[in-house]
Amino acid sequence: MKAASTRGRWWIAIGLLIGLPLGWTVAHLESDGRTRDARGGVLPRAPDTLAESEPPRATIGAPPAPADPRVDASLPPAGDDGEQRVAPASTLPLLHEGLLEFARGGIRSGWSESRPEPLPDLLLGEGMEDFERSVRAKPLAIGRALARRQDEYERAVSHGDGFLLLEKMLAGQAGEEPLSVASDPEAFERFFKRRTVGGSLNGLDFVEASGETAGDGATLSFPPGVFRLRKFMRGTKGFPRDLTIRGAGIDRTLLVVEELSTRATLTNLSIQDCTVSAGYLFDLRREGCSFLFERVRFVGFDIGAGSSCLISAPSALVLARDCRFEGGYGRSPRSGVVFDVRSSGLLARFERCRLFQVAIGSVHYSDGARLVFVGCELENVFERPTSSEAMTFLGCSIDDFDSGTDEVVTLDLDHLFPGWEEAAGR
Repeated sequence: MKAASTRGRWWIAIGLLIGLPLGWTVAHLESDGRTRDARGGVLPRAPDTLAESEPPRATIGAPPAPADPRVDASLPPAGDDGEQRVAPASTLPLLHEGLLEFARGGIRSGWSESRPEPLPDLLLGEGMEDFERSVRAKPLAIGRALARRQDEYERAVSHGDGFLLLEKMLAGQAGEEPLSVASDPEAFERFFKRRTVGGSLNGLDFVEASGETAGDGATLSFPPGVFRLRKFMRGTKGFPRDLTIRGAGIDRTLLVVEELSTRATLTNLSIQDCTVSAGYLFDLRREGCSFLFERVRFVGFDIGAGSSCLISAPSALVLARDCRFEGGYGRSPRSGVVFDVRSSGLLARFERCRLFQVAIGSVHYSDGARLVFVGCELENVFERPTSSEAMTFLGCSIDDFDSGTDEVVTLDLDHLFPGWEEAAGR
Protein backbone atom coordinates (compact mmCIF):
# COMPACT_ATOMS: atom_id res chain seq x y z
CA MET A 1 0.00 0.00 0.00
CA LYS A 2 2.75 2.35 0.88
CA ALA A 3 4.50 1.72 -2.46
CA ALA A 4 1.26 2.34 -4.38
CA SER A 5 0.63 5.56 -2.51
CA THR A 6 4.09 6.76 -3.29
CA ARG A 7 3.61 6.06 -7.08
CA GLY A 8 0.31 8.05 -7.09
CA ARG A 9 1.93 11.10 -5.68
CA TRP A 10 4.61 10.93 -8.37
CA TRP A 11 2.03 10.83 -11.15
CA ILE A 12 0.26 13.89 -9.71
CA ALA A 13 3.51 15.82 -9.58
CA ILE A 14 4.35 14.91 -13.19
CA GLY A 15 0.83 15.99 -14.32
CA LEU A 16 1.19 19.34 -12.64
CA LEU A 17 4.58 19.93 -14.21
CA ILE A 18 3.17 19.27 -17.70
CA GLY A 19 -0.34 20.75 -17.36
CA LEU A 20 0.47 24.15 -15.88
CA PRO A 21 2.85 25.29 -18.68
CA LEU A 22 0.56 23.91 -21.38
CA GLY A 23 -2.48 25.70 -19.94
CA TRP A 24 -0.63 29.02 -19.79
CA THR A 25 0.48 28.66 -23.43
CA VAL A 26 -3.04 27.96 -24.72
CA ALA A 27 -4.47 30.92 -22.83
CA HIS A 28 -1.81 33.24 -24.25
CA LEU A 29 -2.38 32.06 -27.81
CA GLU A 30 -6.15 32.62 -27.65
CA SER A 31 -5.77 36.11 -26.20
CA ASP A 32 -4.62 37.62 -29.58
CA GLY A 33 -7.72 36.32 -31.37
CA ARG A 34 -5.82 33.95 -33.69
CA THR A 35 -5.92 30.18 -33.90
CA ARG A 36 -2.63 28.29 -33.73
CA ASP A 37 -1.55 24.72 -34.09
CA ALA A 38 -0.08 22.69 -31.31
CA ARG A 39 3.39 23.96 -32.09
CA GLY A 40 2.35 27.64 -31.95
CA GLY A 41 1.98 28.20 -35.70
CA VAL A 42 -0.84 30.53 -36.84
CA LEU A 43 -3.63 28.73 -38.64
CA PRO A 44 -5.42 30.48 -41.58
CA ARG A 45 -8.47 32.45 -40.47
CA ALA A 46 -11.80 31.48 -41.96
CA PRO A 47 -13.48 34.34 -43.93
CA ASP A 48 -16.24 36.29 -42.21
CA THR A 49 -19.71 35.66 -43.51
CA LEU A 50 -20.31 39.47 -43.73
CA ALA A 51 -17.06 41.29 -44.49
CA GLU A 52 -16.97 45.00 -43.80
CA SER A 53 -16.12 45.76 -47.44
CA GLU A 54 -19.22 43.97 -48.71
CA PRO A 55 -22.71 45.18 -47.72
CA PRO A 56 -25.26 42.59 -46.60
CA ARG A 57 -27.34 41.20 -49.44
CA ALA A 58 -31.07 41.62 -49.32
CA THR A 59 -33.07 38.48 -48.80
CA ILE A 60 -36.62 37.72 -49.83
CA GLY A 61 -39.02 38.88 -47.20
CA ALA A 62 -36.41 41.00 -45.41
CA PRO A 63 -37.37 44.58 -44.48
CA PRO A 64 -35.98 47.30 -46.80
CA ALA A 65 -32.71 49.00 -45.89
CA PRO A 66 -33.09 52.42 -44.28
CA ALA A 67 -32.99 55.36 -46.73
CA ASP A 68 -29.79 57.28 -47.19
CA PRO A 69 -30.34 60.41 -45.08
CA ARG A 70 -28.41 62.47 -47.63
CA VAL A 71 -30.87 61.71 -50.43
CA ASP A 72 -33.61 64.30 -50.81
CA ALA A 73 -36.87 62.45 -51.36
CA SER A 74 -38.32 65.49 -53.11
CA LEU A 75 -35.75 65.30 -55.92
CA PRO A 76 -36.21 63.09 -59.01
CA PRO A 77 -34.76 59.57 -58.89
CA ALA A 78 -31.44 58.68 -60.40
CA GLY A 79 -31.08 59.51 -64.09
CA ASP A 80 -30.18 57.19 -66.95
CA ASP A 81 -26.56 57.44 -65.93
CA GLY A 82 -27.44 55.95 -62.55
CA GLU A 83 -26.28 59.00 -60.69
CA GLN A 84 -28.33 59.60 -57.58
CA ARG A 85 -29.21 63.17 -56.68
CA VAL A 86 -27.43 63.34 -53.33
CA ALA A 87 -26.87 66.52 -51.41
CA PRO A 88 -23.21 67.02 -50.49
CA ALA A 89 -22.51 66.31 -46.86
CA SER A 90 -21.29 69.87 -46.41
CA THR A 91 -24.81 71.17 -47.07
CA LEU A 92 -26.36 69.25 -44.19
CA PRO A 93 -28.06 70.83 -42.36
CA LEU A 94 -29.08 72.77 -45.46
CA LEU A 95 -30.95 75.73 -44.02
CA HIS A 96 -29.51 78.19 -41.55
CA GLU A 97 -31.52 79.37 -38.56
CA GLY A 98 -32.27 82.80 -40.02
CA LEU A 99 -34.00 81.29 -43.04
CA LEU A 100 -35.83 78.75 -40.89
CA GLU A 101 -37.14 81.50 -38.63
CA PHE A 102 -38.26 83.44 -41.70
CA ALA A 103 -40.15 80.36 -42.92
CA ARG A 104 -41.81 79.79 -39.56
CA GLY A 105 -42.97 83.39 -39.46
CA GLY A 106 -44.37 83.17 -42.98
CA ILE A 107 -46.20 79.92 -42.29
CA ARG A 108 -47.73 81.31 -39.10
CA SER A 109 -48.78 84.50 -40.91
CA GLY A 110 -50.46 82.50 -43.67
CA TRP A 111 -52.30 80.42 -41.08
CA SER A 112 -53.49 83.46 -39.14
CA GLU A 113 -55.04 85.06 -42.23
CA SER A 114 -57.97 82.65 -41.96
CA ARG A 115 -57.63 80.95 -38.54
CA PRO A 116 -57.98 82.71 -35.17
CA GLU A 117 -56.19 80.12 -33.04
CA PRO A 118 -52.42 79.67 -32.95
CA LEU A 119 -50.92 77.25 -35.42
CA PRO A 120 -50.37 73.88 -33.70
CA ASP A 121 -46.76 72.76 -33.47
CA LEU A 122 -47.57 69.51 -35.30
CA LEU A 123 -48.91 71.39 -38.32
CA LEU A 124 -46.03 73.86 -38.15
CA GLY A 125 -43.64 70.93 -38.34
CA GLU A 126 -45.42 69.63 -41.42
CA GLY A 127 -45.20 73.04 -42.99
CA MET A 128 -41.49 73.28 -42.28
CA GLU A 129 -40.94 69.89 -43.89
CA ASP A 130 -42.77 71.09 -46.99
CA PHE A 131 -40.67 74.25 -46.99
CA GLU A 132 -37.39 72.36 -46.82
CA ARG A 133 -38.48 69.98 -49.59
CA SER A 134 -39.32 72.97 -51.76
CA VAL A 135 -35.98 74.63 -51.07
CA ARG A 136 -34.11 71.44 -51.93
CA ALA A 137 -36.05 70.89 -55.15
CA LYS A 138 -36.06 74.48 -56.40
CA PRO A 139 -32.41 74.77 -57.59
CA LEU A 140 -32.82 71.75 -59.86
CA ALA A 141 -36.00 73.21 -61.37
CA ILE A 142 -34.33 76.59 -61.83
CA GLY A 143 -31.33 75.01 -63.54
CA ARG A 144 -33.57 73.09 -65.94
CA ALA A 145 -35.58 76.22 -66.75
CA LEU A 146 -32.40 78.20 -67.42
CA ALA A 147 -31.12 75.44 -69.71
CA ARG A 148 -34.39 75.40 -71.67
CA ARG A 149 -34.33 79.18 -72.02
CA GLN A 150 -30.71 79.16 -73.17
CA ASP A 151 -31.48 76.41 -75.70
CA GLU A 152 -34.37 78.44 -77.12
CA TYR A 153 -32.23 81.56 -77.22
CA GLU A 154 -29.34 79.85 -79.03
CA ARG A 155 -31.69 78.29 -81.57
CA ALA A 156 -33.31 81.67 -82.25
CA VAL A 157 -29.99 83.50 -82.59
CA SER A 158 -28.59 80.78 -84.85
CA HIS A 159 -31.60 81.37 -87.11
CA GLY A 160 -30.97 85.11 -87.18
CA ASP A 161 -33.18 86.59 -84.44
CA GLY A 162 -30.93 89.42 -83.31
CA PHE A 163 -33.60 91.03 -81.14
CA LEU A 164 -33.23 88.22 -78.60
CA LEU A 165 -29.56 89.13 -78.29
CA LEU A 166 -30.51 92.79 -77.77
CA GLU A 167 -32.90 91.71 -75.00
CA LYS A 168 -30.07 89.89 -73.22
CA MET A 169 -27.84 92.94 -73.61
CA LEU A 170 -30.52 95.18 -72.14
CA ALA A 171 -30.88 92.78 -69.22
CA GLY A 172 -27.12 92.69 -68.66
CA GLN A 173 -26.99 88.93 -69.28
CA ALA A 174 -25.12 88.73 -72.59
CA GLY A 175 -21.53 88.72 -71.30
CA GLU A 176 -18.96 88.63 -74.12
CA GLU A 177 -21.35 87.11 -76.64
CA PRO A 178 -22.27 90.39 -78.44
CA LEU A 179 -18.61 91.19 -79.15
CA SER A 180 -18.01 87.62 -80.30
CA VAL A 181 -20.98 87.72 -82.69
CA ALA A 182 -20.21 91.21 -84.06
CA SER A 183 -16.60 90.15 -84.68
CA ASP A 184 -17.77 87.21 -86.81
CA PRO A 185 -18.99 88.53 -90.20
CA GLU A 186 -20.95 85.41 -91.12
CA ALA A 187 -22.65 85.11 -87.73
CA PHE A 188 -23.56 88.80 -87.67
CA GLU A 189 -24.87 88.80 -91.24
CA ARG A 190 -27.49 86.19 -90.33
CA PHE A 191 -29.35 88.87 -88.36
CA PHE A 192 -30.02 90.82 -91.58
CA LYS A 193 -31.13 88.17 -94.04
CA ARG A 194 -34.54 88.84 -95.51
CA ARG A 195 -37.27 86.57 -94.16
CA THR A 196 -39.93 87.84 -96.58
CA VAL A 197 -39.57 88.74 -100.24
CA GLY A 198 -42.11 91.09 -101.77
CA GLY A 199 -42.42 92.87 -105.07
CA SER A 200 -40.31 95.61 -106.61
CA LEU A 201 -41.96 99.04 -106.44
CA ASN A 202 -41.24 102.34 -108.16
CA GLY A 203 -39.76 104.63 -105.55
CA LEU A 204 -41.22 107.67 -107.33
CA ASP A 205 -44.67 106.57 -106.16
CA PHE A 206 -43.55 107.36 -102.61
CA VAL A 207 -42.26 110.85 -103.32
CA GLU A 208 -44.24 113.55 -101.51
CA ALA A 209 -47.25 112.43 -99.41
CA SER A 210 -48.80 110.13 -102.00
CA GLY A 211 -50.42 107.79 -99.50
CA GLU A 212 -48.71 104.77 -101.02
CA THR A 213 -47.68 102.00 -98.65
CA ALA A 214 -45.23 99.13 -99.03
CA GLY A 215 -45.68 95.62 -97.77
CA ASP A 216 -43.23 93.27 -96.06
CA GLY A 217 -40.25 92.37 -98.19
CA ALA A 218 -40.82 95.11 -100.78
CA THR A 219 -38.01 96.86 -102.67
CA LEU A 220 -38.36 100.55 -103.51
CA SER A 221 -36.12 101.46 -106.42
CA PHE A 222 -35.11 105.05 -107.22
CA PRO A 223 -33.46 106.24 -110.43
CA PRO A 224 -30.68 108.83 -110.57
CA GLY A 225 -31.77 112.24 -109.30
CA VAL A 226 -32.89 114.11 -106.19
CA PHE A 227 -36.08 113.03 -104.41
CA ARG A 228 -37.82 114.13 -101.25
CA LEU A 229 -39.68 111.63 -99.09
CA ARG A 230 -42.25 113.46 -96.99
CA LYS A 231 -43.78 111.58 -94.08
CA PHE A 232 -42.70 108.30 -95.59
CA MET A 233 -44.88 105.43 -94.30
CA ARG A 234 -46.17 107.79 -91.59
CA GLY A 235 -49.80 106.70 -91.97
CA THR A 236 -49.19 102.98 -91.58
CA LYS A 237 -49.85 101.07 -88.37
CA GLY A 238 -46.47 99.37 -88.48
CA PHE A 239 -43.36 99.73 -90.55
CA PRO A 240 -42.96 96.84 -93.04
CA ARG A 241 -40.42 94.14 -92.32
CA ASP A 242 -37.50 93.50 -94.66
CA LEU A 243 -38.08 96.70 -96.61
CA THR A 244 -35.31 97.72 -99.02
CA ILE A 245 -34.76 101.27 -100.32
CA ARG A 246 -32.37 101.21 -103.26
CA GLY A 247 -30.89 104.04 -105.37
CA ALA A 248 -28.85 104.07 -108.55
CA GLY A 249 -25.52 104.83 -106.84
CA ILE A 250 -24.01 106.68 -103.90
CA ASP A 251 -23.19 109.72 -106.12
CA ARG A 252 -26.25 109.46 -108.39
CA THR A 253 -29.32 109.26 -106.13
CA LEU A 254 -30.02 111.72 -103.32
CA LEU A 255 -32.92 111.05 -100.98
CA VAL A 256 -33.96 113.98 -98.80
CA VAL A 257 -35.81 112.30 -95.98
CA GLU A 258 -37.88 113.69 -93.17
CA GLU A 259 -37.49 111.61 -90.04
CA LEU A 260 -38.75 108.06 -90.20
CA SER A 261 -40.72 107.14 -87.11
CA THR A 262 -42.87 104.23 -86.04
CA ARG A 263 -44.24 102.92 -82.78
CA ALA A 264 -43.64 99.33 -83.85
CA THR A 265 -40.39 97.40 -84.04
CA LEU A 266 -38.47 98.36 -87.17
CA THR A 267 -37.11 95.07 -88.48
CA ASN A 268 -34.37 94.79 -91.07
CA LEU A 269 -34.70 98.02 -93.01
CA SER A 270 -32.09 98.03 -95.76
CA ILE A 271 -30.83 101.17 -97.55
CA GLN A 272 -28.50 100.76 -100.53
CA ASP A 273 -26.66 102.76 -103.21
CA CYS A 274 -27.66 106.34 -102.47
CA THR A 275 -26.92 109.47 -100.45
CA VAL A 276 -29.37 110.23 -97.65
CA SER A 277 -29.76 113.73 -96.25
CA ALA A 278 -31.76 113.90 -93.05
CA GLY A 279 -31.92 115.71 -89.74
CA TYR A 280 -33.03 112.80 -87.61
CA LEU A 281 -33.20 109.91 -90.04
CA PHE A 282 -34.70 107.58 -87.43
CA ASP A 283 -36.44 108.86 -84.33
CA LEU A 284 -37.77 105.75 -82.62
CA ARG A 285 -39.09 106.15 -79.11
CA ARG A 286 -40.62 102.81 -78.09
CA GLU A 287 -39.20 99.77 -79.85
CA GLY A 288 -35.84 98.61 -81.15
CA CYS A 289 -34.64 98.47 -84.73
CA SER A 290 -32.32 96.61 -87.08
CA PHE A 291 -30.67 98.23 -90.12
CA LEU A 292 -28.53 97.09 -93.03
CA PHE A 293 -26.71 99.92 -94.82
CA GLU A 294 -24.68 99.23 -97.98
CA ARG A 295 -22.89 101.85 -100.08
CA VAL A 296 -24.74 104.79 -98.51
CA ARG A 297 -23.55 108.30 -97.63
CA PHE A 298 -25.36 109.85 -94.64
CA VAL A 299 -25.25 113.66 -94.30
CA GLY A 300 -27.16 116.54 -92.75
CA PHE A 301 -27.76 115.06 -89.29
CA ASP A 302 -25.42 117.59 -87.62
CA ILE A 303 -28.24 120.11 -87.24
CA GLY A 304 -27.41 121.40 -83.75
CA ALA A 305 -30.85 120.58 -82.36
CA GLY A 306 -31.75 117.82 -79.93
CA SER A 307 -29.17 115.07 -80.10
CA SER A 308 -28.13 115.91 -83.70
CA CYS A 309 -28.01 112.21 -84.37
CA LEU A 310 -28.59 109.89 -87.27
CA ILE A 311 -30.26 107.11 -85.27
CA SER A 312 -32.18 107.62 -82.03
CA ALA A 313 -33.71 104.44 -80.62
CA PRO A 314 -34.15 102.45 -77.40
CA SER A 315 -31.98 99.68 -78.91
CA ALA A 316 -30.40 99.07 -82.30
CA LEU A 317 -28.75 96.38 -84.37
CA VAL A 318 -26.74 97.83 -87.29
CA LEU A 319 -24.56 96.45 -90.08
CA ALA A 320 -22.92 99.08 -92.33
CA ARG A 321 -20.76 98.19 -95.35
CA ASP A 322 -18.85 100.61 -97.55
CA CYS A 323 -20.76 103.57 -96.12
CA ARG A 324 -19.83 107.17 -95.30
CA PHE A 325 -21.06 108.95 -92.18
CA GLU A 326 -20.04 112.54 -92.76
CA GLY A 327 -20.48 115.64 -90.68
CA GLY A 328 -20.08 119.16 -92.01
CA TYR A 329 -23.19 119.32 -94.20
CA GLY A 330 -25.60 120.39 -91.46
CA ARG A 331 -26.23 123.70 -89.70
CA SER A 332 -23.90 122.83 -86.80
CA PRO A 333 -20.90 120.87 -88.15
CA ARG A 334 -19.46 120.25 -84.69
CA SER A 335 -22.56 118.47 -83.36
CA GLY A 336 -23.03 115.34 -85.47
CA VAL A 337 -23.60 112.03 -83.66
CA VAL A 338 -24.16 108.65 -85.32
CA PHE A 339 -26.08 107.01 -82.47
CA ASP A 340 -28.18 108.20 -79.59
CA VAL A 341 -29.00 104.85 -78.00
CA ARG A 342 -29.19 105.45 -74.28
CA SER A 343 -29.05 101.83 -73.20
CA SER A 344 -26.74 98.85 -73.41
CA GLY A 345 -28.79 97.52 -76.34
CA LEU A 346 -26.55 98.74 -79.17
CA LEU A 347 -24.69 96.24 -81.36
CA ALA A 348 -23.11 97.53 -84.58
CA ARG A 349 -20.53 96.42 -87.13
CA PHE A 350 -18.90 98.80 -89.62
CA GLU A 351 -16.99 97.33 -92.57
CA ARG A 352 -14.82 99.56 -94.81
CA CYS A 353 -16.70 102.70 -93.75
CA ARG A 354 -15.59 106.32 -93.48
CA LEU A 355 -16.60 108.36 -90.44
CA PHE A 356 -15.74 112.02 -90.80
CA GLN A 357 -16.26 114.78 -88.26
CA VAL A 358 -18.78 112.89 -86.14
CA ALA A 359 -18.88 111.92 -82.48
CA ILE A 360 -18.58 108.31 -81.43
CA GLY A 361 -17.91 108.96 -77.74
CA SER A 362 -19.25 106.87 -74.89
CA VAL A 363 -21.49 109.72 -73.74
CA HIS A 364 -23.95 108.68 -76.41
CA TYR A 365 -24.59 105.12 -75.22
CA SER A 366 -24.48 103.09 -72.03
CA ASP A 367 -22.14 100.42 -70.71
CA GLY A 368 -22.72 97.11 -72.44
CA ALA A 369 -22.99 98.51 -75.99
CA ARG A 370 -20.63 96.95 -78.53
CA LEU A 371 -19.34 98.50 -81.78
CA VAL A 372 -16.85 96.79 -84.10
CA PHE A 373 -15.00 98.72 -86.82
CA VAL A 374 -13.23 96.67 -89.50
CA GLY A 375 -11.03 98.30 -92.13
CA CYS A 376 -12.58 101.72 -91.48
CA GLU A 377 -11.26 105.27 -91.86
CA LEU A 378 -12.04 107.58 -88.96
CA GLU A 379 -11.06 111.20 -89.59
CA ASN A 380 -11.57 114.19 -87.30
CA VAL A 381 -13.76 112.10 -84.99
CA PHE A 382 -15.04 113.73 -81.82
CA GLU A 383 -15.08 112.25 -78.33
CA ARG A 384 -13.64 108.87 -79.19
CA PRO A 385 -12.86 107.02 -75.94
CA THR A 386 -9.17 106.13 -75.75
CA SER A 387 -9.92 102.97 -73.78
CA SER A 388 -13.33 101.38 -73.89
CA GLU A 389 -14.66 97.84 -73.98
CA ALA A 390 -17.51 99.11 -76.13
CA MET A 391 -15.36 99.68 -79.22
CA THR A 392 -13.13 97.34 -81.18
CA PHE A 393 -11.00 98.61 -84.08
CA LEU A 394 -9.56 96.06 -86.53
CA GLY A 395 -7.30 97.34 -89.29
CA CYS A 396 -8.60 100.93 -89.01
CA SER A 397 -6.94 104.32 -89.48
CA ILE A 398 -7.93 106.81 -86.79
CA ASP A 399 -7.41 110.56 -86.70
CA ASP A 400 -8.97 112.19 -83.66
CA PHE A 401 -10.09 115.81 -83.85
CA ASP A 402 -7.67 118.13 -82.09
CA SER A 403 -9.42 121.31 -81.02
CA GLY A 404 -6.04 123.04 -80.67
CA THR A 405 -4.90 122.51 -84.25
CA ASP A 406 -7.83 121.23 -86.31
CA GLU A 407 -10.63 123.34 -87.73
CA VAL A 408 -14.21 122.20 -88.14
CA VAL A 409 -14.88 121.71 -91.83
CA THR A 410 -18.08 123.00 -93.46
CA LEU A 411 -19.21 121.12 -96.57
CA ASP A 412 -21.78 121.92 -99.27
CA LEU A 413 -24.02 119.23 -100.71
CA ASP A 414 -24.18 121.23 -103.96
CA HIS A 415 -20.71 119.93 -104.74
CA LEU A 416 -22.14 116.43 -104.92
CA PHE A 417 -25.63 117.19 -106.23
CA PRO A 418 -25.75 120.61 -107.89
CA GLY A 419 -29.07 122.41 -107.39
CA TRP A 420 -30.30 119.77 -105.00
CA GLU A 421 -32.42 122.15 -102.93
CA GLU A 422 -34.40 123.33 -105.92
CA ALA A 423 -34.76 119.79 -107.17
CA ALA A 424 -36.05 118.68 -103.78
CA GLY A 425 -38.74 121.37 -103.90
CA ARG A 426 -37.41 123.80 -101.30
